[in-house]
This record gives sequence, structure tokens and C-alpha cells, in this order.
Amino acid sequence: MPLIHLAEQTVFDPADGTGVLLDTAEGVYFELNPTATLMLAAALHCETYDEAVRDLTARIDAADGELREGIRSLAAQLSESGLTERGLTDPGGNQPRVGP
Repeated sequence: MPLIHLAEQTVFDPADGTGVLLDTAEGVYFELNPTATLMLAAALHCETYDEAVRDLTARIDAADGELREGIRSLAAQLSESGLTERGLTDPGGNQPRVGP
């Protein structure tokens, strides 16, 4: 299960490196900066923070802790905006996960 699971009404388009999230229920969209776009893409296909950080270190010049915190912060913001499913805990480290 991925770190972040988008809500059923949420569509993600990472086009051109600047991601867009569309909330089809509310008819609003959110633009992501290139770093957040990479983080969301990693969190959507990686099952653990460690896996996502490994994926991101090849693309983003940042320390592992910064990348981990960036993913957590992004997940919290998406959750607050109603763009993700309910929160979970990462079985490997009791870290917040967002998804079913």
C-alpha cells in the first residue's frame, strides 16, 4: 500500500514537472511545485518512507531527514485539504501515512 492514497475524487497530473491535483467533487485544483510533485509521485508508488527517500535522493539534493519531513508535511497538507483518504501508520516506524 502506498504512503499516500488519493481520495476517490482526487486526480493527480504530474505534467511538465509541476503537478496539479484536481478535486473533482469540489471543482477546485491545486498546483504543486516541482519538488512537491516529485515527493507526491514517490509517495504514491512507494510503500515506506525509506523506499520513497531512496527514490527521491537521485532527483532532489537534500538530506534524507529533509526528504522524509517533506513527504510528511505534504501528506498532512493534502489530508487537511481533503485530497487523500484517512490516515494510517507506517508499520515500519509508526509514522503517519495517508491512505485507506
